[in-house]
Amino acid sequence: TIDDLTFPSGVTPPKKVRIYQRAEHYLLQWWDPSAGKTLNHRVDGDLIDSIARAREIDAKLQAFRRGGVVSRDLGHDAIVDAYLVDQQRRADAGQIAFGTVQRYRSALDHYRSYTDTAGLDRRYRRACTVDRAFAMDFAAHLKQLTVVGNGRAKGNKRPLKSIDYVLDVTRAMYEWAADPNRGGLIADGFRNPFLRDVVARRKVPANPLGEPDITMAMAEDFLKACDPYQLRLFAPMVLYGLRASEPILICHEHVTDEFLHINCIPDLDYLTKGHRDKSLPLLPEVHKLLVGTGGQEPGLIYTRRRVSEGRENPTLLGCSLDGMAGAYRERIQQNKSADASARKKVRNTVIKDAGGLTYKRIEGEFKRITKVLGWPAEATMKDFRHLFNTTMANAGLSLEERAYLMGQAPANHVNMVYLHLNTLVEKYKTAANDQYSGVLKLLR
Repeated sequence: TIDDLTFPSGVTPPKKVRIYQRAEHYLLQWWDPSAGKTLNHRVDGDLIDSIARAREIDAKLQAFRRGGVVSRDLGHDAIVDAYLVDQQRRADAGQIAFGTVQRYRSALDHYRSYTDTAGLDRRYRRACTVDRAFAMDFAAHLKQLTVVGNGRAKGNKRPLKSIDYVLDVTRAMYEWAADPNRGGLIADGFRNPFLRDVVARRKVPANPLGEPDITMAMAEDFLKACDPYQLRLFAPMVLYGLRASEPILICHEHVTDEFLHINCIPDLDYLTKGHRDKSLPLLPEVHKLLVGTGGQEPGLIYTRRRVSEGRENPTLLGCSLDGMAGAYRERIQQNKSADASARKKVRNTVIKDAGGLTYKRIEGEFKRITKVLGWPAEATMKDFRHLFNTTMANAGLSLEERAYLMGQAPANHVNMVYLHLNTLVEKYKTAANDQYSGVLKLLR
C-alpha cells in the first residue's frame, strides 16, 4: 500500500482514496456512498498517473458523494433494461405518456437484436466500448432491415422507415446512461457516438413546393362522401387540423358558443401530445354540427357508431366529464397496480363504457371513405394536419399562431414569453371563411 508515509516528499495524498501498487499497474480503492459499497479502479500507468486519477475521484467523493467510476462490464441489455425502467418511472410520475415508453421499447428492440447477433465484434461486448464505427455499422444494419408494418405479426415486409427515430432513442439512452445525475452507468470521459454530428441523418426532405398528399379539392370530395356520422367526426379534423386521437376525449363541456377546447384532463391522467391546451375559434357551421339545435347534454361528443345509432347502451353513456373522472378514480383505487400502464388501461375502459371511440375505429371510418374514393395509401388522416398548416400559412398566419392552433409544444424562445395571440380568433375566422369556403358551403 502507498500511504502518506511512502508518498514522495511534497505530494499530499488523497483523503478518501487508497492507492495499491501491483506488479504492472496501480489499484485505487474507496468507499462510494452512492453505490453503497467499496469500489476499485485500475490505473495502467505510473505513480503520477495513479495519483492524478485518485485526486479526481477524491474531489468528486467530497463534492458529490460519488466517485464517478462505474463498472465497465455492463452489457447492452443491462443498459437498455435500466433505461426503460427509468422511463417507466417517468411515465408513472406523469412526466411522459405511457405510449412514449412503448415507442422507446420498440425502437430499442432493434438495438437489442443487433447487439445480440453472433457476428458482432468481440470488442463491443460491453456497452461502454461503443464508438463511431459501432454506430455507423448499426445505422447500416437498420438501413438493410425489413419489418412488417404497424407491429403486426404477419404481413408483407418493407424497409424500416423509422431509422432516424431508432438512432435518436439510442442516442438519448446513452446520454442518460452517461449522465451521473440520471443513469450514472458509464464512466466519465465517455463520448456518445450517436450524437447527430457523429452519425448524420440523411432524411430526404419533401418537396416544399409540392401539394400536400390531401389537397383542398380532395378534402371537399372526402366530406361529400361522408355519411352524417362521419361528417360530424371528420369536418373538425379538416377545419382545425386535429390529431386523429383528439376527438376521443372531447366532451360537451369542451364546447362553448365561441370555442372548441382541446384540453389536457389531469383528472383522467390524460395529456395532449403537445402537453398544452388549445381553444379553437368555433365556426357557426362546426358548432351546429357538434351540438345541433337542441340543448347540450353531458358526455362525450363522439361515440361509437353502434352507440350513436342506439344499437348499444354502455353503462356510462351520457356521463359528464366529472362523472367519468369519478369512475376513473374509483377504478384506480380498486386496481392493485397504479403504474402508467394500468392507469391507461383503466382510462380506456372508462372511455369504452362511456361509449367512446378508439383510434382504430376512427381510422376504420377514414379508410372506409378513402377506399370508395380510391385514394392512394400515402394519403392518411395526418395529412389533414398538413393541409391545415399549409392553408393557414397561405392565409398569412404566423408560425406561432399555427403552432398554437395545432397544439404543438410551445417554443422556449424568450420572444414567446412576451407574445400574446390576441388577434388569432379574428385571423383564423377570416382565413377559414376564405380558404375553406367550399368546405363551409358544403356543411351549410
